[in-house]
Amino acid sequence: MTEAEQLFSEEMRRFKVDPATYPMPGGEDPYKAAHRAVSALRDISASHPNGRVLVVAHNTLIRLTLCSLFSIPLAHYRTIFPGVRNGALTEIRLDHDSAALLQYNCPLSSV
Repeated sequence: MTEAEQLFSEEMRRFKVDPATYPMPGGEDPYKAAHRAVSALRDISASHPNGRVLVVAHNTLIRLTLCSLFSIPLAHYRTIFPGVRNGALTEIRLDHDSAALLQYNCPLSSV
């Protein structure tokens, strides 16, 4: 049993069942975070039509954002999109209200 499981046994149990609805104590609401990130990406896309923009984000926010963009329930972000490697590239294309996943979790050495 990990230290977190000892200190937050009920919270960890709920988090493992649905990490979006039951984030760890003190964590940001995953639904709000995903909404904020998707809104930011849409704004960036609108400001740079036909352009390429590098956006840097943390592992969990990337996975929540992808779920939101592709209408995947946020409760599944940890299983559908397993962890992202540090410095890995995830490439998406946004066109108006659609999105395409071009690359996910690719090491920069392979790009």
